Amino acid sequence: MRSQKTYVVLAFSALLINEAWAGGKAINGLSFQLSPPPKRQCLYEPFHVRQEPDAFFKDLKLVKSKGKSEYRKGHDIVANYPDLITVRVELWQGLTEFNSCGALPRLDPANLRFLVEWQKDSKLMPAEGKFLVSKTLPPRWCEDRCSEYWAYELRIDSQDVPLQSDLVVTIETLDGARLAKYVGKLSSTEDVQPHQYPYQYPFDAAPSR
Repeated sequence: MRSQKTYVVLAFSALLINEAWAGGKAINGLSFQLSPPPKRQCLYEPFHVRQEPDAFFKDLKLVKSKGKSEYRKGHDIVANYPDLITVRVELWQGLTEFNSCGALPRLDPANLRFLVEWQKDSKLMPAEGKFLVSKTLPPRWCEDRCSEYWAYELRIDSQDVPLQSDLVVTIETLDGARLAKYVGKLSSTEDVQPHQYPYQYPFDAAPSR
């Protein structure tokens, strides 16, 4: 009789554990938002910052267990980011400034500086990596002034960086004038708010004329 009760208790406990692991919030990767957030609603942002898709985040979930949150893949606890994170920064230069988030001054998009930091709690740690200026697309509008599309790829070292860390990307001119600051946080589909961004083109595709 005692052994039967033990079996029932163990089976019930295993069921609870499996339900906890099966639940949780699916994590897609880093979602970037302007910092500080805009004080008013606007039509678009001159910059758009996003993390490139990464297989590392497949099946990654944020699970609450015993009063604390953990990142898990199935039964395994995941503590750190992958060795490399790739972030894409896109810029539309020359669009109308009406209802925009952070209208930009005249600048040379070929000469921008990206400061990247990891932030955990209130502590900041410089991130290392490389950035590439991608191909630009031909001007689309030239009635008042031409509008051009620029894209930049940031390849950021993230080995041994805890998943509780946020990624801060500050965009400046070469003389140190700040243009925008974005904070990337790990989020799921339901957490992500759509960016206000006027047009989206594939990396190597030119817009139709």
